[in-house]
Amino acid sequence: MNCLVKLFDKKISFIGMMLYYIVAVVTAEVDPDFHLYLLFGQSNMAGACNGWTATTTDYKAQDCDTSSRIKVMAFTNCSGNKSNPCGSFTVNRRHNQWYTAVPPLHNCNEGIGPADYFGKTLLDSIREDIRIGFIPCALSGQSITMFKKGQMSQVPDWCNQYLSQQGSVSVYNWMKERCQIAQQSGVIKGILFHQGESDAGNPNNWVRDVKSVFDNLKKDLNLSDTLPVIVGELLYSEAGGTCASMNPRVKQLASEYPKCKVASAEGLTMLEGDSYKVHFGCKALREFGYRYAKAFLSLTDDSWVPRKGNVNTSFKRILKYTAAPEKAQTEVTVFSLNGQMIFKALPGDVTHVFNARLLKGVYIVKKEFSDGATEMSSFMKE
Repeated sequence: MNCLVKLFDKKISFIGMMLYYIVAVVTAEVDPDFHLYLLFGQSNMAGACNGWTATTTDYKAQDCDTSSRIKVMAFTNCSGNKSNPCGSFTVNRRHNQWYTAVPPLHNCNEGIGPADYFGKTLLDSIREDIRIGFIPCALSGQSITMFKKGQMSQVPDWCNQYLSQQGSVSVYNWMKERCQIAQQSGVIKGILFHQGESDAGNPNNWVRDVKSVFDNLKKDLNLSDTLPVIVGELLYSEAGGTCASMNPRVKQLASEYPKCKVASAEGLTMLEGDSYKVHFGCKALREFGYRYAKAFLSLTDDSWVPRKGNVNTSFKRILKYTAAPEKAQTEVTVFSLNGQMIFKALPGDVTHVFNARLLKGVYIVKKEFSDGATEMSSFMKE
């Protein structure tokens, strides 16, 4: 009997050690410096600058510039699909696995959305040891009610094929489960949201419904009540947009929801020839991504923005912000603590002159490309 007890004790001890080891390994795999962002909404978030709606001349070399610091959790299985923006790149992905983020971030045939340039802008504004991970969950043409918790109505067949890959029966559960899988690798730091076109005809409950989705996600995923949320405006009527009436609702949502900001669509242009009159053009989506990043960074803290490094050499934090539109030119001068630097602004941005005298809160966003070109832009943290 004693031998049996000892043997049983040894088995229990062994099982306990194995369970401890498994838990330790799983815990160790969660990287606190792998910052995750949930992307959801409709087609503009999914990647409206795609092969169906854009021409090859709409694409730019920087669209396909990649960094191993930016990852995407595969939206679906893609096998040998040609990337619309990046013709030389073949999309081979397995559902829910991590890959270097090259457009499309969503389904195999989508293109560039706001997240692409959100990532590019954010990349060099944060510490060098931080990585970015996207969890794409946008579904083109779907009302916000489709994303609500408990919504079990039949989704379109083309949507259901994505849900069925992980055995989900509702869009909310599918999105939540994808986030939970991502949380095994990193930490969710924000939500990027663009939706409303499908609800423009019946907008009365839209703000309430969006809030409920955010609230349920935070509860079910154990996220902070103050998790940053960025909501994008819809295409303005001046640009030909037919759903601009939703923009007051977008502003209302941001004003009522904690730690929520608007990415403005003011001045952004419609995709040429868009019969729906709701989609942003490729150039507009690049700028939109920058605006999402600017709004998001204004809500972050200095523990990870700007990136760590010697301020004398990093040029990431400048001492004085002085706008000088009259001196705007292709190149501008930036004075740091140890000298000056000449750089190009991002396409379409007004250039500024910075003087090193006083500051807190000005950040320089820099991107270097494989052809040796460098593009930089700046903004003041609000």
